[in-house]
Amino acid sequence: MRIKTLKSNHPHLATSYISIGCDYFNKDDYQQTLELYNTAFDTIKKTFDESYSDVAICLNDIGCLYKRQENYSKALEFHQQALNICLDYLLEHHPDVGQSHCNISNIYHCQG
Repeated sequence: MRIKTLKSNHPHLATSYISIGCDYFNKDDYQQTLELYNTAFDTIKKTFDESYSDVAICLNDIGCLYKRQENYSKALEFHQQALNICLDYLLEHHPDVGQSHCNISNIYHCQG
């Protein structure tokens, strides 16, 4: 419905793409998940500066997808990008910063 009624760069579309991507993620359809997350990422970048906090959230989601696929180097890359954005725009004790640190530590834990 949103796709038919909103402009292609509307931020609510990104939210929809992420939500649908989460459904595919839970069904282990990682290819479709990645396509939807990338579409959300592109939509957010059209609307906001690349450093906007929603970009960090999207990058974290992509990192989680790669972690699920056990592609830890790729997951770490995306989680690190998300952390860098968070540190640039949020206070050090903001929950999103903590979540990014947690995601990165989980990757290191999985790597042994």
